[in-house]
Amino acid sequence: MGFESIISGHIAVHTSPQSDAQVELLRTEILKLPKLNDDSWPFLPQDIFHISTPNSSEANPVQISYSSIMISFAMSVKQIDDDLRKWINKFEVFLKGIPRAYEAKVIVKLDPFTGGGFNDGYLNYFWQQITEKNGNSKWCFEGDPIELKDFLKIRRKESVPMTSEFQSKIITYFEWLSTQVGKSVTLDDYITHSKGNYNKDFAQHTNIRFNLNSFGLRARGTVARIEGNEQYFEFKTDCITSIEKSSNTIEIEMDLGIKISRRVIISIEGNGDTR
Repeated sequence: MGFESIISGHIAVHTSPQSDAQVELLRTEILKLPKLNDDSWPFLPQDIFHISTPNSSEANPVQISYSSIMISFAMSVKQIDDDLRKWINKFEVFLKGIPRAYEAKVIVKLDPFTGGGFNDGYLNYFWQQITEKNGNSKWCFEGDPIELKDFLKIRRKESVPMTSEFQSKIITYFEWLSTQVGKSVTLDDYITHSKGNYNKDFAQHTNIRFNLNSFGLRARGTVARIEGNEQYFEFKTDCITSIEKSSNTIEIEMDLGIKISRRVIISIEGNGDTR
């Protein structure tokens, strides 16, 4: 299981007097990218790009490339969160190789991390080619944070402070969970766009049951990962606003934006270890 990441945007290219030939040149640049079947993660395949122009000026004289030829793109993938910088770098290399390209915009939605909590749920990145006084040109870039950890730091200012006491509580309960390897686990995951309201009419609910093979934090330290029965479940730890434990259950609440919150309930079969 996982969450959706949506990436879309455009590249603007100055038109030339030989615009039909230029379109063919742009198609050639796009075809230098791999097809999706041959691409490697994070994906930037030729399949997602489209040039917005008539087939030819003779076939359709109505201009949709008035002073710019537009290249559009969009795709939906599973959780590009931690690999967003790799994708941005990959895209930038492609952009800078396009003849007469002068600007580009990328819009990213990372469900559920950007939902309602940042720029109406979207991250924006913008490139523009600037001509300097000496006649040389250079690409300039600006935009929102690219690393998920930096984006979440901004969001956490309006959430519960990660005090040393709160952090210690999280670590203690996570350490307990790591001692329950081999036992049967029931996991309930609720995500709501009506913060704090987990009624079935407002929340998306997933229930899974498996034997716990391992539990730990990813190398970057802000993602908890539960594994078992050829499946895994992950959640961000620096979004946690509350965590409580009974004898065999941990209940975690997370703040994912202005309107979005998440509740994860992890229950160990039987009484578990009551430490």
